[in-house]
Amino acid sequence: MTGPPGVGSSVDPAGTATRSAFDTAASGDLARTLDVLHDINFAPTHSDRIVVAMRDGRVVADAPADLIRRADVLELVTDTQVEVREIDCRPVALYYS
Repeated sequence: MTGPPGVGSSVDPAGTATRSAFDTAASGDLARTLDVLHDINFAPTHSDRIVVAMRDGRVVADAPADLIRRADVLELVTDTQVEVREIDCRPVALYYS
């Protein structure tokens, strides 16, 4: 399990990318890696599966990454208006409070 404070967020994007590359190389074909990430755009890009435990300590969403990065799911998880747009051929979540 990885996920030190500050890494995996907009606070340290370079560290997040470096750690993700390390995790991918270290996990191999049979091993699994658990990362704690808080960036809703980065996590689905570098993960096969997303588990979100944000509501009263209960899992709200547990699905393949592509199914999590949808406006209806992200709005449920974040309790915030979310729009998902294609930018440079990738879905990007835009969120507003």
